[in-house]
Amino acid sequence: MKRVVLLIVMVLVVGGVLFRLIDDTTGSVTVSLGSYIVQFSLWTALLLLLVAILLFWLIYTGARMLLAPGWRLMANRESRRRQKLIAQYHDALLAVAEGRWEPARKSLLKTAEKLDGSSSTISYLAAAKAAAENGQLESALETLDQARASSEEGALAVDLTRARLLLDRHRPNVALEVLRRVHSAQPVHPVVLSLLCRCYRELEDWDSLEKLLPDLKRSKTLSPEDIFELQVLVRSSQLARFAQASAPAMPAQNADTKPQHGTASQMTQIEGLWGRTEKAVRAAPKVLAAYVRALSEAGAADMGEQILRRALGKSWDNDLILLYGQLESNDSLRQLVTAERWLRDRPGDPDLLLTLGRLCRRNELWGKGRDYLEASLNAANRPETCAEMAYVMAKLGEDKQSAAFFKRGLLDAVGMDENLRPELPRAASRSTTSG
Repeated sequence: MKRVVLLIVMVLVVGGVLFRLIDDTTGSVTVSLGSYIVQFSLWTALLLLLVAILLFWLIYTGARMLLAPGWRLMANRESRRRQKLIAQYHDALLAVAEGRWEPARKSLLKTAEKLDGSSSTISYLAAAKAAAENGQLESALETLDQARASSEEGALAVDLTRARLLLDRHRPNVALEVLRRVHSAQPVHPVVLSLLCRCYRELEDWDSLEKLLPDLKRSKTLSPEDIFELQVLVRSSQLARFAQASAPAMPAQNADTKPQHGTASQMTQIEGLWGRTEKAVRAAPKVLAAYVRALSEAGAADMGEQILRRALGKSWDNDLILLYGQLESNDSLRQLVTAERWLRDRPGDPDLLLTLGRLCRRNELWGKGRDYLEASLNAANRPETCAEMAYVMAKLGEDKQSAAFFKRGLLDAVGMDENLRPELPRAASRSTTSG
């Protein structure tokens, strides 16, 4: 009851104030339409305006009530069409995962034309992968062109996919063009660096790969162990080019480090490579062996012998000891004496015994060489040991044994079954020409 009384009082007060305002406020609104002039009082004009607004609201509300069912129907149709398209898109991606390449490719191309934004780009990328896996590389590249033309949003993803497809199909030269362009725009992108690293490795472009190493380190694209392995591969491969300098068709990607046949030029370039090699990389047996071979090719076998001798004195490595026996220094007798000192600590080492046999051969100590080689064969039967033994036995006049060792070495080299290989004849006499 109190609220009703309060409401009546408020209406009377507001009505009185409005009546007072209408009574005291004078003014008019004149509307001119061509030759017609209509004049209203200010309050009449305001009342007409309120009526017009109310009328417009009533018309809008009525129209909306009449048209709303049609709008909802159209929205539902579009929603169903979109849901069907998304379902097709998901089915196509599943087809890619299941290896149904051709159906997946066709379906993805259809959905890519109807989707927009990143979904369209992903459809094109998946369609390109399906085409490539189906052996249709050119079709895959054309699909990637369509993806690039449809949107610039996924340009990087398109370029990386193109590079991967080309590398997987053994076309590193074409992939390199794409990756260099992307690298100039994305110099520290980890995937770009990883693919560029892979591309240089396949091209055996060791000089370019060496220049890429600092970026690979800074971006932490590879683990420290992988970086070290890559450094070893790069330096050993660069040095190996000098060891193969006499080969007529040797690849060389950088004219600055291209091996030349002049010994002085070779030494300068070899020492330049070695001078910028990290200490830890220098100690890697693979790098050290490549360095020694390069020195030997450049006419500095004595220097290589000293390096190998010091390295083997610090840390034993089977590949290095075998290289020591193949190294032709000017003092092969000193090499033999050095290797025999190592034999005291490694009496049954087959690699060391093979090396001693080779050094005895170079020094024409045939009987001694036979003993070392026979001990090596007893420890480990190898084709190269059989070949050395055959040569020594021929020098000792044991032609039958020499032929048997050559045959045994050949059968070992081709992997003939142990049970099918003939028995080697035993050495007949140790009193034949001795060293």
